[in-house]
Amino acid sequence: MDSLFDIQYEVESAIRKHLREDRRTLWDELVESSVRLGGFGCDGLLIGEVESFAESLLSSMNDEAMRRIWLDTENATMALEQGFEDAYRWEMVYDVMLDVSQYIAARVCKEAQGILKKRRRKRNP
Repeated sequence: MDSLFDIQYEVESAIRKHLREDRRTLWDELVESSVRLGGFGCDGLLIGEVESFAESLLSSMNDEAMRRIWLDTENATMALEQGFEDAYRWEMVYDVMLDVSQYIAARVCKEAQGILKKRRRKRNP
């Protein structure tokens, strides 16, 4: 994995396949939670599970690869613009996890909004 996009793709793929005890995927549960919230946000505990997937993926990377991916994050861009060049590994992991979580939440909310839109159309033809 060479980029933030690769990490986001891997995490999204994993949570779309990850079956839970009730035989639904983590993705399905995230979308359902977003539908309950009107398509704006999702269950924080479920997003915590997304972060765990990301963290386990990142933990296997060497420092050089981690830094390369970190440089794609919004926080890295701001840090470099402010004159900071080095970040501790835990800071890089946190920043990447934050970007992955935001990406997943945005995709989940978009899907939930699509579901809600279809429901409204069915009620008001």
